[in-house]
Amino acid sequence: MTTKKETTHQLIHRNLTLYQREHSQVWQCRYKVANKWLRATTKESKFDLAVTRAKELLIEAEIRHRSGIPVVTKRFKDIAELAIDRMERDLKGGLGKVIYKDYIRIIREHFIPSLGQRLITNIDYDALEQYYRDREERYGVAISNTHRKTQNAAFNRVFDEAIVRGYLTESNRPKLDGKTKVGERRPAFELHELKALLKNLGPYIESSRTRDVRERREILRDYVEMLVDTGARPGIELLNMKWRQIRFMMNPISAVTDQLDDGLIQGNDPVLVGQPKMQLPPGVKPTRHIVVGDCEPGLSKLLSDGFSPEMYLDPARPGYASSKLWIVQDFPAKLFFETIHLPYTMIPPKGGSLCRMVTLPPDRSWQGSVTPEYVKNFFQDMKAPLASTAGKNTKHPYMQKTDTVDFCVIISGEVTLILDTEERIVGAGDVVILRDVNHAWSNHSDAPVKIAIASHDADPLAHA
Repeated sequence: MTTKKETTHQLIHRNLTLYQREHSQVWQCRYKVANKWLRATTKESKFDLAVTRAKELLIEAEIRHRSGIPVVTKRFKDIAELAIDRMERDLKGGLGKVIYKDYIRIIREHFIPSLGQRLITNIDYDALEQYYRDREERYGVAISNTHRKTQNAAFNRVFDEAIVRGYLTESNRPKLDGKTKVGERRPAFELHELKALLKNLGPYIESSRTRDVRERREILRDYVEMLVDTGARPGIELLNMKWRQIRFMMNPISAVTDQLDDGLIQGNDPVLVGQPKMQLPPGVKPTRHIVVGDCEPGLSKLLSDGFSPEMYLDPARPGYASSKLWIVQDFPAKLFFETIHLPYTMIPPKGGSLCRMVTLPPDRSWQGSVTPEYVKNFFQDMKAPLASTAGKNTKHPYMQKTDTVDFCVIISGEVTLILDTEERIVGAGDVVILRDVNHAWSNHSDAPVKIAIASHDADPLAHA
C-alpha cells in the first residue's frame, strides 16, 4: 500500500490535490473537471495561500466548463484543438478561407502527433526546426517551399489562438511569416496589360464549347472588371461589400467606352457626350464638362464633352449643388481617362486635388429652417464630418475648415466670404485663395452664386 507523502494534501476527495515537487517550494495542484485531470501551479510557496489558490483554480475551471468555454491547459494539443474549432466555425459561417481545410488536416495529422504533449510556451524556433527535420527524416524527402509555407501558416493559426487565450504574447511567440525565402512581388499591371486583358476576355468567352463553360467565363469577366474598377483584392474582400458602399452615377462616362485609359487613346474613339438625367432644382444648372487627351501619334483630342454626371444636392438648402469635375489622387498626376468613378467628397485625397463646381442659393431661402442635425448630415454626406466648425457662437451654420489650399473662382453672382475676424464681398471674376482657414460662404443676394473650387491637400503643420 502506497503512503501519502507529507508534501501531498487531498483538499477535496478525488477532485482536488495539492502537492510539492521535489526540490521545489512552490505548491502544485491536480483537479478534475468533466472527468479529466488537469494540472496547474498555484505559484504560491505558503501552504494556506496555495490552498486558497488551488480551490480558485478548480472553481474557475468548473465555471468555464458549465459556461461551454473549453477548459484547457497550455499543452500544444489543447490550443491546436481550439484553433481547429475556430476555423471550422468560420468555414461553417462562410467567413473562412478554403485553405483552412488544409490547415486543419496538417494540425491533426502532423502537429498534434509530434508536438501535442508539449507546452505551447516551449514551442520555440529550435522546436520548430526539429519538427521539420523529424518530418523530413520520417518521409525521406525534403519539404518543399510551398508545403513549408502552408505549414508555417498553420502554425501561426495555433500561435494566434494561444495569444487570444493569454498563453502567449507577441513578444514570446515564434515569428513565422509563411515564407521560406524572400519573394518578389509582381509589379502592378500596366495600362496596356489591362487593356489587353479586358479586350481578350470577349474572345475567350466566345470560344467556350459548352454553355456551362461560357457562364463560368462570363462570371470571371465580371469578377475581373469588378476588381479593376474597385481596387478590391482577390479573395473574400468583395464578399463583404454592401450595396450602400456602391455609388450609382447618372450617365457614368467610363461605362460608355468600357475601357481604362490614362490619356493615350485610339484616334477613332468617339467623343463622349453626357446629358443630365437628374431632376435639378430651380436655380441649378448642369456644368459642362470637357476632357481632352492625347492620341497615339501624340495629337490632342477631345475625349468628352457633356455635363458632369455626378452632383450632390443638400436637402436642407434647396438650390445648393456641388458637381464633381475631376480628382487627382497624387502627384505627379496620372493622366487617367476619367475620374468620375472615384468616391465623392469635398476633401481631396491625401496628396491629391479635387475640382468641383458649387452653386449657392440665397441664404433667405433656407435660413431659420436649417438645424445643427441638418448641417451634421451635410458634412457626413460629403465625407468630411470633421470639417464643420459650427457652434453656438459661430457666424454661419456652415462654417468649415479643411487641411487644404483652395483656389476659389467666382463664376457668377455676388457672395460674402465670412471669416473669424472679418467679411469680404466678392463677385464674378474674383479669385479667393483659402489657406487652411475657417470660413463660410453667405449669399445675401436674390440670385444663385456659382463658385469653381480647386482644393489641394495641405499639411497644416508645414510652414515655409
